[in-house]
Amino acid sequence: MISNMMNVLTALFVTFLLFSCVEEKNSCDDGRTNNVPDGKERLEIRLIVPVGNIMTTRGVENALLEENRIDKLFMDIMDGENVVTSCSTEDGRLILSSVSDSIYIASAMFDIGILKTGYTVCIRANDDFPKVISEQPVTPLYMSGFGFIEKNTERNFSTSLHLLRGVAKLRTAVRKTALSVPQQELKIGDVKVQVIHAVDKIRKYAPFNSHDSDEYIYESSPSSYFSYFDYPEISLTDILLKDRVELDGEMVTFYSQYIYENYLEVSRDYELDKNVTLLKLTIPVTDGVTSRIFERAIRVDNGDYRIKRNHIYSIDVQVLSIDEVKIYTDMLDWTDVDVTGDIVGTDFDVNRKEISLVHGIADPIKLIQVYCNTPGRFQIKVLQSNQIDLISTNDLQLYCDGISADHRVMENNGIYDVSTAQTINFYCTTGNVPANINGGFIEITAYNVRKELIPVSSLINFTALDTEGTANCYIGDKGAGSYSFIATVMGNGVNGIIDEGEFEDAQGNKLTKSIGAGIHPLSAKLLWQDTDELVEQVGLDTSSNRVLIKMGRSRGNALIAVYDNIDPNAESAKVLWSWHLWCTSAPKVIEYSASRCTGNEYKVMDRNIGATTSTPNLGTTQGLTYQWGRKDPYSGSLSYDGKRTVLYDIRSVTSDMKYSLNEPVTVGQAINTPHICHMSSYDGRSWCKGNNIKYLWGNPEGSRDLFPQLTSKTIYDPCPIGYKVAPGDVFQVLAKKDFAWESTDIESHFYIKDRSSCGTTFYCDGIGKDETKVIFLPEAYIPSWAAGDLRSSGRYWSSSLFGTDLAFAFTFYWQGSYMVPNSFGVANVGSIRCVKE
Repeated sequence: MISNMMNVLTALFVTFLLFSCVEEKNSCDDGRTNNVPDGKERLEIRLIVPVGNIMTTRGVENALLEENRIDKLFMDIMDGENVVTSCSTEDGRLILSSVSDSIYIASAMFDIGILKTGYTVCIRANDDFPKVISEQPVTPLYMSGFGFIEKNTERNFSTSLHLLRGVAKLRTAVRKTALSVPQQELKIGDVKVQVIHAVDKIRKYAPFNSHDSDEYIYESSPSSYFSYFDYPEISLTDILLKDRVELDGEMVTFYSQYIYENYLEVSRDYELDKNVTLLKLTIPVTDGVTSRIFERAIRVDNGDYRIKRNHIYSIDVQVLSIDEVKIYTDMLDWTDVDVTGDIVGTDFDVNRKEISLVHGIADPIKLIQVYCNTPGRFQIKVLQSNQIDLISTNDLQLYCDGISADHRVMENNGIYDVSTAQTINFYCTTGNVPANINGGFIEITAYNVRKELIPVSSLINFTALDTEGTANCYIGDKGAGSYSFIATVMGNGVNGIIDEGEFEDAQGNKLTKSIGAGIHPLSAKLLWQDTDELVEQVGLDTSSNRVLIKMGRSRGNALIAVYDNIDPNAESAKVLWSWHLWCTSAPKVIEYSASRCTGNEYKVMDRNIGATTSTPNLGTTQGLTYQWGRKDPYSGSLSYDGKRTVLYDIRSVTSDMKYSLNEPVTVGQAINTPHICHMSSYDGRSWCKGNNIKYLWGNPEGSRDLFPQLTSKTIYDPCPIGYKVAPGDVFQVLAKKDFAWESTDIESHFYIKDRSSCGTTFYCDGIGKDETKVIFLPEAYIPSWAAGDLRSSGRYWSSSLFGTDLAFAFTFYWQGSYMVPNSFGVANVGSIRCVKE
C-alpha cells in the first residue's frame, strides 16, 4: 500500500514539475528552449500514459510498467484534415525521453512557418498502425492520442496529450468467499476460460472522447471492416499476467488478458452469436459429495456491447455453493490505486486530472465535479504549491453547488457529508495575479478511501484576436485554444464614429471623434453560447485591459460582455460593451463582378455571420441573425427542423434567446441589453427611439434607389475585422434588373444556379454564366414579429435604410417570392453577409 501510494505521489510530483517547467520558462529552464537553431522552430510534446488515480468500489490495481512502455513514436501534424508534416523516432526527427514510468517527453525541429497554434498533433506509439491480430495482443502495446499546438515563445511550441492503450484488459477471478458453503469442503477445480468473438483490428485513434476532451478523431469504420476470432481455451491459472486486488477484506488474484477494443459505430450491428465479445467459463465444483460443472458465457462490455480501449473489464465469479454462482462485472479506466481498511469516507470520482485557469474570472466557472458513488464524507481544499497552506480567496474563491455569496467555500476548505450517491459541482473565480495560483492543487480526500491531488496552473499564453484592429466580432479559427482581445475599445474605435450620427455609449453619453471610443470595464462575463462548453472560462486582465478566453471546443458562437462592476452578476452591474466570438474556420472571399449601380467589384464573405460551415443545406450554414442597426447577434436554429437553438452559460445552464415586446429603447439601452432582441411592436417598425438610425451601419445616404460608391464601418457594425455590412447593390448584382419581384418565373428575374428549401445559389457575375462566381445564400429560421415559432426565410440586410424608417433588404422564400429591394421594419431580424472594407 505504501509503495503504491509513493508511486502515485511521485507521478503527481513529476507531473507538477513538468508542467511548471512548461508554464514558467524562466524559473525552470532545462536549457533546451534556448538552443533552437536559426531558421528552425521547436515542438515539445508531453505524453502521459494514464495511471494511478481512479478507483471503483469493488477493487483496484496499478498498471504494470510494461503496459506503459513506449519504444517508438510516430507523429502527424494536421491542419484540419490535411497532414502538414510527419516524423517519427524511426526517421530520427522525433526525439523521445522518459520522465517517469508513465510520462514521456518528445521533441522535434521544423522549418520556421510549419507550426501554427491550433494545429492538431496526432501521435501513435510503438507502431505506426495497429496490427491485425489472430491471437492476444502483446506488449509493448499500441497507443495513440492527439492534442493541440500552443505557442510558448517566438520559436517554441508545445502540446500535451494522453496516450490511450489500444487494448482493453479483461481480468477474471473465480473464487470462494466468506459466504460460500460448505466452507471447507467446497472446492473449485481447473477453471477453463476462452475469449469468444475477439476483434482482429482497431482504429488508429479512440472512437470516443476521453480525458476531459470533448473531441475525438473520427474514422469511418463500418461493421464489415472488422473480423472476429476465438482465443484458444486455456486453464485460468495458466494465464501469466496476474493482478492482486483486495476485495471484501481479502486479497484476490485476478488473471488478466489483453483484448482489442470492440467498438461498432451503430449498436444495432452487434449480433450476439457473431461479434459480441464473450468470456466463456467452465467451472468444475465439488462439495465432497456432489460434483458439477458450471458453464457461463459472459458479455465483456458495460451494457452497450462496446468494449473501449484503455479500460479494464473485471469479472468476479463467486462460487457460493454447489448450486449457486454469482457473477459481478465492472468497467473502469485503466488508472487505479489500492484501498485498505474500514471505509468511512465516500467513494468518489472526479472529472478533472489537471486544471488550467485564466485570471480575472468574476463570473464563477466550472472547476471540478465530484461524483460521490456512496454515502460518506469528503473534504476539499485549495492548496498552494507546498500542499499545506491554503490559497487565499482573493486569488481563487471556491463555490459549492451555486454562485451566490452563500455558496462560497469558507477559506477554500470545505467538508461535506453525503447521504446518497450524487454529483457535487464546484465553481471558482480567480484574482488578477496568475503566479498566486500557478503550481497549486485542488485536494480532495475521503479519509482512507481516496486522496486526489489535481494540479492547478495559470494559463498565460493567449492568441490575440485584435492584432489587425478591433471590431465587434472576432473570428476564432485556431481550434480549442485560448484567445484575448482589448476590452477598452468600442467596436472599431474612433474611426467608427460619425459625429453627425449622434452615436452614444452604454450610459447614453454622446460620442464624437474627439471624445473617442474608450470604455473602462471592471469585469467580463459570457452572456451565452450556442455550443455547450465552447467557452470554458472568461476573465478580464485589469493590468493589460484585455478579455481572456479559454476555449473548450472549436466551433460555435458566443457573446461576451464587459461590465461597470467588479461583480458582473450584481443587480446594479451594467454592460458597457459586448463582442461576438465566432469560432469557425477562416472564411473565404467570393469575388463579384462589377456592380452596375456603383461599378464596385465587391469581395464578399463565403458565409453568413455566425455560420460555422459554408456548405449548402447544412443547418450550421444558416448563421446568426441581427436587428438592423445593432451589433449583437441572435441565434435562431442550428438545424433545418425549426427547433430553437439551446443557449448555454459558462456553467452549462440552458436558456432560450430573450425577446422583448416592450417600448423601443435607445442605442445606449440596446448596448446594455445585448442578449435581448427588442421586437418593439407588432409591425417590427423600430427597436430604437431618440436616435437618427440611418447612420448606425455607415450608409446614411443609401436608399432603395440610391447606392453611394463609398460606405463606412461604424462602431455598431457587426462584421469582423476587415469587413463591413454589405451595401444594397451587393444584392442588386444577383438580380437582372434594378427592381426585381417574382414568385413564379424566378429565373427570369434573378441569376439563379440552384435553389432549395434551404437556400439559393446565385451567380454573382452579372450575366449568370461564370461557374467560378457563385454564392450560396441560405434561408434561416427567424422569429415572427411576436417572437413566436420560428419560420424559414431568406432575409438579408443591407447597410442602408429603404426610406425613412424601414431598412433595405433582399428577401426570398422557397415557396414564395424573391424581391430586391424590399423594405422591413428595423426591429425585425435578418441575416448579414459581410463585404471587404
